[in-house]
Amino acid sequence: MIMVPGFPVEREKIKGGVHAAIQNLLLGFDHLDVKVRLVSVDPGLKQDSHVAWNDRVEVHYCSVRKMPAKMLSYLLYGPSILKKHIADFKPDIIHYQ
Repeated sequence: MIMVPGFPVEREKIKGGVHAAIQNLLLGFDHLDVKVRLVSVDPGLKQDSHVAWNDRVEVHYCSVRKMPAKMLSYLLYGPSILKKHIADFKPDIIHYQ
């Protein structure tokens, strides 16, 4: 499981940086016998959603309440979202970007 705050919903808008590296990593899991869940928290989202990129990779977009700084939203709401997904997905490895 990978947690990446602010991961873009529209993949074609990813042009570089950490999000591009994570996207390439996720696409690389397509041929391996593993399941990967990416969890993204974003105060800019109106509602939660999830998308299956392929049989191995699913991305969960989680809306959180807007705060004066995005980092506060991540710090205040991220841990409870992460715990929920850990209980549901039961990952062997967790990476927080």
